[in-house]
Amino acid sequence: MTENIQVTKRQVKDALGIKDDSKDKAVEAWIPIVYDYLKGYVGWSDITVIKMIQYNMEHRPGISAESLSRHSINFLHSFPPSITNGLGRKL
Repeated sequence: MTENIQVTKRQVKDALGIKDDSKDKAVEAWIPIVYDYLKGYVGWSDITVIKMIQYNMEHRPGISAESLSRHSINFLHSFPPSITNGLGRKL
C-alpha cells in the first residue's frame, strides 16, 4: 500500500456525487492503486487521482472497445489523454 495517501474516500465520493455506500469498497480499493500508478510521474494533483478512480469505476479497466458480433476487444495500455494530459514526465 502506498504511503502518504492524500485523497480520502469521502473526498472521492463527494467529488463524484456518490451519496450511498454501495461503491465504498471500490473507491477504497482504487485509491492506493492509482497512487501507485502515479508515483513515477510529476505534475499530477488530487483531481487527477479522482478522475482516474472515476474512469476505472465507470469503465472496464484496460478495454477501449468491445463488440459482440465475432467478439472483438481492443485494449488500452494506459488512461485516456483526457486524464493524463496534465501529467508531467515519468521519473
